[in-house]
Amino acid sequence: MIIEWNNHMFSADQERYPLHPDSPYTPGFPAGDPLDVYMEHMVREGIDRAVLVQPAPYQDDHRLILDCLAREPERFKGVCLLRPEDEDAPRKMEELVQRQPLFIATRFHPLQGKDLGPDSELDPGVQAIWKKALELGLIIELHMDATYALPVAHMLRQHPESTVVIDHLAEAGFRHGTPVEFANLLDLAAFDRVYMKLSGLNHFA
Repeated sequence: MIIEWNNHMFSADQERYPLHPDSPYTPGFPAGDPLDVYMEHMVREGIDRAVLVQPAPYQDDHRLILDCLAREPERFKGVCLLRPEDEDAPRKMEELVQRQPLFIATRFHPLQGKDLGPDSELDPGVQAIWKKALELGLIIELHMDATYALPVAHMLRQHPESTVVIDHLAEAGFRHGTPVEFANLLDLAAFDRVYMKLSGLNHFA
């Protein structure tokens, strides 16, 4: 069975699915219904199942991904996205998972303090989301670069029960990171429940 983990859904219907005012980029929109277009892609590529990941342009507005999960509950699962600066993010995540149990993970862009030493900590908002995700039995998906390796390692030592997926080779080649920071990133392999997506290999090459 082939499972694709990282498909983002975008809809040209901006009235029904508007982009967030804080969207970091304007995505391309498929011609036609986005779920139908993607399922045609699945057939062509021999993909059996997929995990739909909430993309940053919608921020914490999950209307589109919720509609997709409701339409095809046997083929898809979901990853939610909450805003660490929102104090209500843990509560919103819990309500979202209760509403749609097909959410199996939460994704966020880690925020760190100024101290990047071995005991440095992630932003309190990130920590709050992380801890709530553990209560809900969710996977932690980190869209991070190598500069976050030490704060993430510190969090993992505090919560070794965490299952963590690091996105897109930790954005190697696109984000900041010294050789030492990349070595710290590779050291996360010492944690048995940390995984990295080997995605975009042709793009990075």
